[in-house]
Amino acid sequence: MTRFFKGAVLFCFFLIVGTALPAQTGKVLFTGKIDNPSKDLIILKKYNDFVYYSLTQIAEIKVGEDGAFTAELSLEFPTPVLMFYGPSQISLFLKPGDSLILKGNTKYFEEGLNFKGKGSEINNYLVQKYLKDPDLKRKLNQASFDLDPENFINFCDSVKNEKLKYLNDFLSDTEVSENSAFLQYEKEEIDDLFLLKKMQYPEYHRFTNNLENFEVKPEYYNFLSRNFLLQRDSCRNFYCPEIAEAIILYRIQQAAEKDQAYVFYPVDSLKADRINALDDTPFSQLLMMRLIRSVILTGNIDLAQKLVAGINWNPEDKILKDRLEKDIQRMSGIQKGKSAPLFTLEDLNNVPVSLSRYRGKPVYLLFWSTYNSESQRELLKAERVFATMPEVVWITISLDRDFNKWKSIMDSRSQKGIHLFGGTEFESLSEDYFLTGLPRGVTIDTKGRIVLNRAPQVADLKFGDFSTE
Repeated sequence: MTRFFKGAVLFCFFLIVGTALPAQTGKVLFTGKIDNPSKDLIILKKYNDFVYYSLTQIAEIKVGEDGAFTAELSLEFPTPVLMFYGPSQISLFLKPGDSLILKGNTKYFEEGLNFKGKGSEINNYLVQKYLKDPDLKRKLNQASFDLDPENFINFCDSVKNEKLKYLNDFLSDTEVSENSAFLQYEKEEIDDLFLLKKMQYPEYHRFTNNLENFEVKPEYYNFLSRNFLLQRDSCRNFYCPEIAEAIILYRIQQAAEKDQAYVFYPVDSLKADRINALDDTPFSQLLMMRLIRSVILTGNIDLAQKLVAGINWNPEDKILKDRLEKDIQRMSGIQKGKSAPLFTLEDLNNVPVSLSRYRGKPVYLLFWSTYNSESQRELLKAERVFATMPEVVWITISLDRDFNKWKSIMDSRSQKGIHLFGGTEFESLSEDYFLTGLPRGVTIDTKGRIVLNRAPQVADLKFGDFSTE
């Protein structure tokens, strides 16, 4: 999966005069200067091993009033990291001994960004790869909506081959070793993205096209047996629900073939009696937890209950079982046609606003936070989108803890819409709307009923997404 997102913050980088000193062994020297800085901190985070989208902060870099910054990082191994500056972020790949100088001159985060110094080739490649196709995820999602299964697989393979060709062209023009940690990481990154999209396709296509009985044929999943990812015993994306599903399905297939009683069940028709085909190992149990949770998030409550019932729970696993059953209960409460949980929150002027006030109109709720860069991009898009749907009431609900910080940001933007502060009701909103990540969109019909509890990106919304009919 690719983790680049286009930033909208207006700032630019330019080269510091001079040459970076070489970093010590086990260290990374990172310097730069931000023209007209809007924030005083750069945050670097790395992905935790085996945890999907779980990040650990590794550096907090002070940006001076003149925009200059310098930092020396301790790294034992080559590490992919995310750099955050305000609402924007960019992926980097840092190695012990790198000495990077960041330069550029552009009002957008990624455009024109360039690196100098040791380690610059790889990071320039990452920036240019993103700029070459910044809307890749959107294109893949649109293809998931438009294409039949066979053409979608062909489309994914075609785009994946383009990405691999771009990587090979980069390697031929640089001194990056074909045995480097970066190359292994980048191949996995490309492979993970397209595996993820292929696994998401059946449910996404059914959901976005409002198809009642859409199912792919078992041979659709033939790509699983060819995918090198599934042969590995460890991968940073095992906790990604769709990839966990892929691995489980593949292992079910292998177990069934050994018994010579092979039946291949897609995730949306997986039967509880197949769970026993998995090896009884902590790894398999862990993957099954992720599978069940991902099934819950798709809204397939019946299947989730069958899967929970089909596991032989150990006494020490009771807390996991209770958590899954609680998640099933929470998702059941926001299924299509259920009444949207009511709330009363304060707006920018400390005036209480109740959801019930807007009964009789279609409503879009956007749960977000100022510290989440993807949330902020959704917020910027929302005003443009809802200008084309004036009948829809769009409400943003910030889950920040600091009211004044949130108010300051919103006052500076002067955005249309209804903006509410949900930080004081964080727990109840998270419980009622089963918030597992931000941003999160919810659509509600004119009768106050949930239509989509996990709405697509705001740019992909259609007016039909606000009707339960």
